[in-house]
Amino acid sequence: MVAACQLGVLAISRSFLKSPYIRQQELASLLARAQAGGCRVIPVLLKPVDFRQDDLHGLDALQIYRDHRTKSFSERSGERRNAWAMSLEGQIHAVLRRYFL
Repeated sequence: MVAACQLGVLAISRSFLKSPYIRQQELASLLARAQAGGCRVIPVLLKPVDFRQDDLHGLDALQIYRDHRTKSFSERSGERRNAWAMSLEGQIHAVLRRYFL
């Protein structure tokens, strides 16, 4: 339940950002709670998003992990995909330690 969560890990894609339900219900609630200090939001870029055209609803400022080429998970293959996932895992653990332990 979004209203009671302490942490929201968001799998970002164009479909996610364009969903009326996500934008109006879940995302609005999560971002309001995050601004009030009631939860932590971690957006993760899983599929390509046009940072110049897509409305990120403020999620770009909350991004904890973006490599220097801003490639999404789906744009990688083989060992690069594994390295991306392992690095992201480390970043999420760091956030968990900082905010919840």
